Amino acid sequence: MNLSIYQIGYLGSQAKDTPHSGKSKILTLGHARFLEQVTDTLWLQQLGIGVQNEWPLARWLWTAESAENDTLSADQDSLLSGSLLLVQPVYLSLQRDSFALEGLVKLSAGEYNTLTDLLNQFFAEEQLQFLPSHTQQYWFLKTPHVWQLQTHFAQAALQRNIQRYMPTGPDAQRLRQIMNQVQMLMHEHPINQQRAQHGLAEVNSVWFSGVSADTLPPTSPDIKLVKSPVTLQSSIKDINEVLQQGVQSACMLVEDDSIVDWDTIYDNVRFKKIQRLDCYWPVAQGTLQVTLTSSDRWKLWRKPRTIASLVAHYVQTH
Repeated sequence: MNLSIYQIGYLGSQAKDTPHSGKSKILTLGHARFLEQVTDTLWLQQLGIGVQNEWPLARWLWTAESAENDTLSADQDSLLSGSLLLVQPVYLSLQRDSFALEGLVKLSAGEYNTLTDLLNQFFAEEQLQFLPSHTQQYWFLKTPHVWQLQTHFAQAALQRNIQRYMPTGPDAQRLRQIMNQVQMLMHEHPINQQRAQHGLAEVNSVWFSGVSADTLPPTSPDIKLVKSPVTLQSSIKDINEVLQQGVQSACMLVEDDSIVDWDTIYDNVRFKKIQRLDCYWPVAQGTLQVTLTSSDRWKLWRKPRTIASLVAHYVQTH
């Protein structure tokens, strides 16, 4: 069996070193390389989800949530008449003559519910719906008609001038207008005033990505998804179940890799229950990939490595 573990990038996560012996062994003994593709593109490719140059992340996430939520599932038919986009609350910083995407903003439950109502009330006349996600980390924007757009994932634009990552296509101007309207709505909004008082990043805009029409290709039949990305959890119990089922390849998506049982996963590689382990961490507008096989465990001469040291080495040599 081959196992791929992705720290998902659509929540704007950036890899961090956490104290864990199993993870440290994998980073030290495995073969590391830096990929210029963002993490979301990689796991969507592995799952066989993609239509030419457009990656229907919003539709895929909606489908995953609907499988666990009867209320969302009942609304499936109403979504087929337009487009669906992923909407994430962000903080944009003003540069000399442009804006940079500093990061995605995590909202409290109260903040999320308040903004959900605000956005739906403001855009009601335009028949735009901001559908809530049970993760409360993003919304789904439902448009009344199919919009022709190309978008970029948030991870690709992090810490960069957003101009080159803005939506393009025949309907891109409408989406830019929505961004401007949200910025005006949030200017000096009570939520931002309270966040500023507590030293928290303000929500001064939103980021659109993963535009989807009414079709979604099936996932690859050769890959088993260990956990839905909607649950944002992983459990070694799931890995053991996959091993027992004789699955050849599995893909695990996690928001926070500190909840992964790295010791057990490392042991499964060491004893050849997992033939190849590929780990993917979102860093620096790209992805750090570390591959481990059972033969790598003999590389005892290697000095301890961390995500930070691997990325620093890449930056120094490129």
